[in-house]
Amino acid sequence: MFLDDLRRAIKKNEALPPLLDGCIRPPKAHQNPLITTVVALFGEEKVTAMVIEAIKDNLFTSIKSNQEALTLLNSPEGRAYLHRNLDSLLDYLVSEKFAKKYSCPKCRVGFLGKQTACPSCKTALKWR
Repeated sequence: MFLDDLRRAIKKNEALPPLLDGCIRPPKAHQNPLITTVVALFGEEKVTAMVIEAIKDNLFTSIKSNQEALTLLNSPEGRAYLHRNLDSLLDYLVSEKFAKKYSCPKCRVGFLGKQTACPSCKTALKWR
């Protein structure tokens, strides 16, 4: 499905962010009991290291199994498409959808990214 959508987007020069929106979903908000148990047994640092290793292994597998899409993007038409959509792709990747949100401890106003002072009440903020 994604490959067909990508081919159509390249041919019609459609925007890339809506195509990515269909594939990228936010993580589930609930706590997985298996993960909670593993963290309790091994500790958070050990589990984090194991997850990072699993992600590295899966990254190689994902790249290998998606060669058709990557070959399409590496074609002259695909490269031109990526070049035309680079600005919108970068805007999408740093958009509010993925940005970390913080709130002021004094006034509870939310804002994006770490800042030196609250944009609302101007309280100085310190980060660890």
